[in-house]
Amino acid sequence: MSDSSENKPDVWLEASKQIASKLGITYENGDLAVSRGSIVKSMGGWLGIAESILPTLVFVFTYQLSSNIWLSIVLSGALSLAALVRQLIVRSALTQAVVGALSIALTIWLTLRDNNASDFFLQGLVTNSIYLAVGLMSVLVRWPIIGIVVGFLIGEGFTWRSKKSHFNRFVAATAIWCGLYILRLGIEIPLYLAHNLSALGAAKLILGIPFYAITLWLMWLVVKPLIRRAS
Repeated sequence: MSDSSENKPDVWLEASKQIASKLGITYENGDLAVSRGSIVKSMGGWLGIAESILPTLVFVFTYQLSSNIWLSIVLSGALSLAALVRQLIVRSALTQAVVGALSIALTIWLTLRDNNASDFFLQGLVTNSIYLAVGLMSVLVRWPIIGIVVGFLIGEGFTWRSKKSHFNRFVAATAIWCGLYILRLGIEIPLYLAHNLSALGAAKLILGIPFYAITLWLMWLVVKPLIRRAS
């Protein structure tokens, strides 16, 4: 693995490592890899996966059985808060805890403001829209996000932008993520507008972790040849 990344600003390398871990890419002793274990770890492990799924399941099932939006959001919110407390105790990540708490509060407010159960999913739609906009913009301005992250990890910094084959692969990898967000929004927005809570909940779960894992793996297949060349 090239050591040229040592000459780059440490802040870029450290930021790249953190983002890479969220993308399921392990970075140890200069070696990059994506595996089943790293993908699961990027989602918080099996317990983290369960914690991300349960609030949605509980909200949808409780509302379908009781038609009580307050009961549904209280039970779902309690699970989310319990997961947040556990993560804070285990990881001691204050910033992440604050963001998580704000996210839970926003979801509760959006759901209860008009007593519309479908608004439980509104924050997710907005978040995916933002991710899509950022990803597309990064490609349009010729700074694909995956290239910025992986470039430092393989010791290229920003020099990959002058290498056509590298640039094209990073564009393709970023486009794969944009494709995930387009798929989610294309399916979930019509269901949200139709207030089809059951289908919306099912779509969120199916397009969530399973498709997230598939996207990670596809991205890895695209960038893997570049990492091998840099080794």
